[in-house]
Amino acid sequence: MVRCDCPFCRATYEMESIDPGATIACSRCGNTFRVAGPVLHLCPDCGRKLSPHAAVCPHCGRPLTSDAAAQQENSFVNSAVREAWLRLVRWWSRL
Repeated sequence: MVRCDCPFCRATYEMESIDPGATIACSRCGNTFRVAGPVLHLCPDCGRKLSPHAAVCPHCGRPLTSDAAAQQENSFVNSAVREAWLRLVRWWSRL
């Protein structure tokens, strides 16, 4: 989802995709304007603006690509395994 604002009346438009430099006619004020680049995307979870190249939302941490999601899942699994290992070591050290 891409968001752009009319520079004349500040009306907000959300579209699936749009190219930088495209011309849009504002339905509110009637003026036409060009979309400035780079176009920012919206995070599906928090709705804040972010780079189209971002792998993870810097605001809420949501993975935006399958690689980032896999890395986040691996990080969680690795931390869970590490925590289980530390519990086992603590238990053995009490014996």
